[in-house]
Amino acid sequence: MFIVFKYMERLKYLLLVLNLLIVSNVTASSYVSMTFGDIYNQADAVVYGKIMRYEDIAEKNTFLDDPEDLPPPLPYKGRIAILIKEVLKGEIREREICIGNPIGALTHFNLPNLDIGQEVFLFLLKGFREEKGMYVAINLGDGTVNVTKEEYIVYKEKLKSLHYLLSIPDAKEREKRYIDWAIGCVKDPLTESDGMLDLLNEKRTSTLYRDIVASPYKLTITQNKELCEVIYSKKDLGYIDINFISYLYKDKENKELLDFLIKWTKRTTVNRDNLYILKESLDLIAMSIKDEELIILNDQVKKAKEDKAKQKLIMQFIRKI
Repeated sequence: MFIVFKYMERLKYLLLVLNLLIVSNVTASSYVSMTFGDIYNQADAVVYGKIMRYEDIAEKNTFLDDPEDLPPPLPYKGRIAILIKEVLKGEIREREICIGNPIGALTHFNLPNLDIGQEVFLFLLKGFREEKGMYVAINLGDGTVNVTKEEYIVYKEKLKSLHYLLSIPDAKEREKRYIDWAIGCVKDPLTESDGMLDLLNEKRTSTLYRDIVASPYKLTITQNKELCEVIYSKKDLGYIDINFISYLYKDKENKELLDFLIKWTKRTTVNRDNLYILKESLDLIAMSIKDEELIILNDQVKKAKEDKAKQKLIMQFIRKI
């Protein structure tokens, strides 16, 4: 009975970890990924520290092995020792903690490649209750976890502000402050994509990880204009940018914003590398212009199976706008 209980506890924990991994690895265009705000809210601890050492654990440490035969920590295939420099959330009294590499994880330790001695900024989930000082990192993707001291100061201030606004009891005031906070993130190059994701996400009551976000947010005219200026300053656009343009345009129809997107689309090389981002752009342009011929072409692009056929149709679309 004890063994069955241990397996059930482990299964519950691994399902949580895998769910976090899956929602944080979907494509940018679907925007079901956990946002900066979501991740902070969900994390048991947020720390800034230094990588001290790596340690592999015996390969026999698998989910189906007898717990009595396994070296600690039970559900992991490796671990990293982190020297704690500062705790921004949670109650961590240890000077050094371990991050486990969960069995079944989609990436190595849920982290980009990191070197010993590197300073990192981590959002953590607690490990098994009997494992003191053991955590699992929530996957933030490359570029967020590995920060300089100067970047860390920026993130620290953003999180302190977020922590404060989450404590505001009045829901309307909390949402107003949250929108202001996300816009502030968008305006800062370091946290731009984090802020965009927070504004783009929609509340999904069917999942545990939509506790904060209540999109679609209604922006003020000034807020919309300020965010458009961030877009206009860009020489190139990514997936998040295209979807953010769509969000801003739906909030307030804006010919200047649409013209900006059309100009970018016209000067973007149509090749295999750019197919999917161009498809996002075409979809928004066709929907906004409401030209029947463009709508038909856009639909054909979506249905085309071969890359060459997609490229040909995209070029036809671009010639007509």
